[in-house]
Amino acid sequence: MAKSAVITGASSGIGRSLAFAFAKNGYSLGLLARRYDLLKSLKQEILSQTGDSVRIELRVLDITMYRDVFKILKE
Repeated sequence: MAKSAVITGASSGIGRSLAFAFAKNGYSLGLLARRYDLLKSLKQEILSQTGDSVRIELRVLDITMYRDVFKILKE
């Protein structure tokens, strides 16, 4: 079974570090944050280190907008 992780706040700080750690361990990633430009840069950095072996999906999400959380997670 493929391993996957969904990380909120992935564009910086602990979330960003977790994204690299999970990617290095072969996880597919769902990366969520408010700032798409930083998510896109993060994806490129991860792929440059891991090759195309890691699947990465990006979504913009502000977790304070509660009504959007489950909608985005279902995507």
